[in-house]
Amino acid sequence: MLTLDIEKRIVTGKRKGLVSDFMPAVYYGFKETSTPITVSKSAFKKVLKEAGESSVIVLSGEGKKIEALIHQVDFDPIKGEPRHADFYVIEAGKKGRGCFCAALVFRSAWKTQENYHYGG
Repeated sequence: MLTLDIEKRIVTGKRKGLVSDFMPAVYYGFKETSTPITVSKSAFKKVLKEAGESSVIVLSGEGKKIEALIHQVDFDPIKGEPRHADFYVIEAGKKGRGCFCAALVFRSAWKTQENYHYGG
């Protein structure tokens, strides 16, 4: 499992007090309160590339190890760099439910066929 080091963020708002390599983030869950944190941007990009948004990662810091999923990432529209991330904390011992959108996958594959035509 991939690990990402975190630090609790005390100052909140529009990037107040952040060094350029760090970015704001937050973790939350069903029984977990929303907690603002900071993560290293370079380490986050590495974890995002390797794990994606569907793999469990470990957030370690403040004497805790928290298993979470990367829930949402906000990217800078010009630079393409991540500027904020949301992590969803997984409940230990609870089975998860997922949604698989087969219709979108099928439609996408169907559109790319050579004999595709629109209409009747």
